[in-house]
Amino acid sequence: MSAVRIGIDAHAIGSRLGGNETYVRGLLNGLRAIETSRPFDVFHLRSRGAEAVLTSLPPNFRTHALSPENPLVRIPWVFPRALRRAGCGVVHVQYIAPPRSPCPIVASIHDVAFVRHPEFFTRWERLYLSRLVPRTAARAAAILTLSEHSKKELIDVYRIPEEKITVTALAPAACFRPLDRAECARYAKERFGVDEPFLLFVGNLQPRKNLQGLLEAFEILRTKKKVEHRLVVVGKKTALSGEALARANDSKIRDAITFTGWISDEDLARLYNAADLFVFPSYYEGFGLPIVEAMACGTPVLTSQRPPMAEVSGGAAALVEPSFHDQIAESILVLLRDPFLRPRLAKAGLARAATFSWERTARETLAVYRSVIEEGGST
Repeated sequence: MSAVRIGIDAHAIGSRLGGNETYVRGLLNGLRAIETSRPFDVFHLRSRGAEAVLTSLPPNFRTHALSPENPLVRIPWVFPRALRRAGCGVVHVQYIAPPRSPCPIVASIHDVAFVRHPEFFTRWERLYLSRLVPRTAARAAAILTLSEHSKKELIDVYRIPEEKITVTALAPAACFRPLDRAECARYAKERFGVDEPFLLFVGNLQPRKNLQGLLEAFEILRTKKKVEHRLVVVGKKTALSGEALARANDSKIRDAITFTGWISDEDLARLYNAADLFVFPSYYEGFGLPIVEAMACGTPVLTSQRPPMAEVSGGAAALVEPSFHDQIAESILVLLRDPFLRPRLAKAGLARAATFSWERTARETLAVYRSVIEEGGST
């Protein structure tokens, strides 16, 4: 009997939407490295078919362009028909599965931020996610999530049996590694106009990332502590970016802040390597991949003491309570002025980052696919 075809929803590729795109890119790269015979079907949006990760897939991966791209049409109608035509025996989606899926579902639900912190989402996002994610969770044969904390959240919010959930972590892409620091500093000056030592923040500009709290802390550092570092903010604007952007524009230290918008992983790796410190005081995450990316580059990290950031950093980062802006400022000051602490954190971070691998994540994910297929009586 021929091997069962596995469908993967890759509509996030090319979206520049952060974690969802990073996840499916990394998973595809991990699967292609470990599985050269099992057939996969990758479903993407027609407008993003030229993405490198899609065009470079090996022969056992078939790609399918879906249109129209409107999710209200694509998810309930176009996607199920495409799965049926491809002959998929299982499909892997993120958050939302088609209501008429012709095959068993493996669903990645990275977090339940829209339940725990609805104030960080638009009204439409809250309505959309709160209606459809619980239905996907109930119908899925298996659920994947990114951390033990997120697993506990899913059990608590949706009463999902523990045995139905598997934790498969994120990992840094290969480009995130130690590079020549002086060369990266020159690149930061030429590409982004950053010609001074700087702190780095990475994340879509949404309230739960706590950029506004970091801006408050940064103003304390510049105006009261006379710190001369700049702040570089990497991330795409969102519908809820207004408050943080207004805070930055009204700030006395606006000229010391650089907003880059979305940038490529290769550019981001250079900024991580050029930064004196990566600061990520998020209120809520499913995982917190920028923490591991910074560590993989040998950059010391200051992040939130809340789960799962503390879980992901594994004792290799300095931790703060994100709601205390003066504490964020003081912790940054200590790290900048201590000549021994930052190198220790950088060394510990490199070791911690090395424990994460897309190939390991792919193997764990493939084991879930196989389990679902076996329960369905296929090979």
